[in-house]
Amino acid sequence: MDIEQKTRRHNLQIVGVECMPDEKVSELVKKLGDLIGATTNHISSVNRMPERSKNKTASILVRFNNDELGYAAREDWMSRRHAVSLDSSAVTGGSATHRIYVNEDLTRDIRNLLWKAKTELKGIYQYVWVRHGRVQAKKDAEGRPIWIRSESDISELKG
Repeated sequence: MDIEQKTRRHNLQIVGVECMPDEKVSELVKKLGDLIGATTNHISSVNRMPERSKNKTASILVRFNNDELGYAAREDWMSRRHAVSLDSSAVTGGSATHRIYVNEDLTRDIRNLLWKAKTELKGIYQYVWVRHGRVQAKKDAEGRPIWIRSESDISELKG
């Protein structure tokens, strides 16, 4: 699981950007980068992912160059993603007002582990998040982060 996740360390996913007819996804990503103050110089490719459901907008996969500059640019995007709260219309000019989220590109297993940890530890742990492909939890702001590697870790944390 860790090896597969490491192959995605230069990627991020943008969720909530409305699909527009004849859209140029690279221009949408550039506009989003400009809005949050992040550079797009080290992006190697952008692709709209296939739709999984009619109710959800297909996400955008952003791949950064596979070098230290690409990784640093991706980390810059991740650190700036909360600086401005944006909705889809700010980027596309369309009518949708979905909130835009910039997330790590996670494997299905890590994404499922994160979801399970968030749902099962709700009310027990104040913080559950993912960073560098690792699911972590903290009881409160002063607590020590705990790395969650599997569902059995979640069971142990539930006590």
